[in-house]
Amino acid sequence: MRHGSLSRLRAGVVSDTHGFLDPRVLQLYTGVDLILHAGDVGDPSILDELSDVSPVIAVRGNVDEGSGLEHLPESISLSVAGVSIYMTHIYTPPGGGASGDPLPPGTRVVIFGHSHIPFLQESGSPGTRVLCFNPASAGRKRFGKPRLAGMLTIGPDGVQAEHLDLESPE
Repeated sequence: MRHGSLSRLRAGVVSDTHGFLDPRVLQLYTGVDLILHAGDVGDPSILDELSDVSPVIAVRGNVDEGSGLEHLPESISLSVAGVSIYMTHIYTPPGGGASGDPLPPGTRVVIFGHSHIPFLQESGSPGTRVLCFNPASAGRKRFGKPRLAGMLTIGPDGVQAEHLDLESPE
């Protein structure tokens, strides 16, 4: 991974592949420093294919039991380029009257999946802001939800996340 005050780190963020890895995901993640999979992998070969592109960190989703993925943690806290990231499969972000699920102290970014619904929101007060990011589902289309992946960029300007369309013609 690249380090230094002017460097930029890019992490591919994917969730809910459910045993299908769209070849476009591999193309979109060419050159990333890290890939984060927020659960419902569906098949261990998905992580093998992703790891051919870049190092992978993954958590276990609710469909990953009995699929050879039981060894994955349910959640993980990690520091990437000095930014504290918490990743889990099922998470309730703040909003809609809810305060959100509790987070480890110092968390700057929360990555989650499960709902297949894209979500990107930053909340909190200056100095304690938290970016919540659900890349949506990168697997086969289900429940009429969009097929998307995500990109997290950490650089001198802070942390940004974006959704990457997997449905449009190339």
